[in-house]
Amino acid sequence: MDGYFNLYSFCHPVKGCKRAVVCDLLRNIIQPIPLVLYDFLEKGQGKSAIDQQKLTSEEKNAIDTYISFLYHHEFGYITQLPIPDNPDNSYPEFQEKDTITNAIIDFSSDSTHSLEQIVPQLEDLGCKALEIRYYYQLPFRAFEHALKITTASSLEKVECYIEASDEFSLDKLISLKNSHPKLSKITLSNASDNVIYKHNDLIVINTTEQIRNETKCGVSGELYCIADSQLFWESKHFNNCLYKKIAIDKDGYIRNCPSMKECFGHITNTPLCSVIEKPSFKKYWNITKDEIDDCSVCELRYVCQDCRAYTIETSNPYSKPLKCRYNPKE
Repeated sequence: MDGYFNLYSFCHPVKGCKRAVVCDLLRNIIQPIPLVLYDFLEKGQGKSAIDQQKLTSEEKNAIDTYISFLYHHEFGYITQLPIPDNPDNSYPEFQEKDTITNAIIDFSSDSTHSLEQIVPQLEDLGCKALEIRYYYQLPFRAFEHALKITTASSLEKVECYIEASDEFSLDKLISLKNSHPKLSKITLSNASDNVIYKHNDLIVINTTEQIRNETKCGVSGELYCIADSQLFWESKHFNNCLYKKIAIDKDGYIRNCPSMKECFGHITNTPLCSVIEKPSFKKYWNITKDEIDDCSVCELRYVCQDCRAYTIETSNPYSKPLKCRYNPKE
């Protein structure tokens, strides 16, 4: 293909040690590409530049074929002359004015803390996203009550995890979206089948896995990757799981996430605003994917969630996630 191929501003190539991908952050597409093509996409080189490289004819044909593929699938466009670097293609400064942007609250049947107690404190911290996880069969009326608390708050997005029961039929869950528009996802564990429903901006996930505590989280790999703009930019600048996150585990203890060992007090006698002032609470916030073992050479590092709670070397804060199911070196 003649001319110079240029990726659209929302498409970003990422290079790993064995493979490369183009992350389309507008359409949520992760497109694998040959490793030899990465440098040409970064520099916006034309066909004439490809012909001048010391490459085998097979490599040149592969590059030409993939550029044609990317062009016809609307990852980029062709110009007759090279264009200067576009500021829109440079990585933006990732900034959040809020003290806390996301939170997790866990509950067991024995928990004594409540959303009425915690949600107002999250509002004061500027929290926008909340995940609520119930490790038991919560009555439907209790679930509705919980949603009313979040709906009346300044939270913008709510995800819930509940153990499946006859009360939680698909029709009833879908109807909740009308009165609780902030509800974006519901996961039902110990369900009769594995299936995902999508309706009116609500995702309902049924899983047959029985999950009764926080130890099941932290799983990552190529099947869990999302080409999301927020995740991509946050992954480049901060830890994409723990940055500006706060959590209350099922026993009421305040942590970076419910699976982390460090505890910063109990919610009954420790205000959340006092916890976030502690330097030790923020020690994981700036560990990026580029610094983590194996992740640093993985082409999926900016579209994959990190986990610092379960790592291969427990004493190494930069160790590879223990539950990652993908090996970028193979």
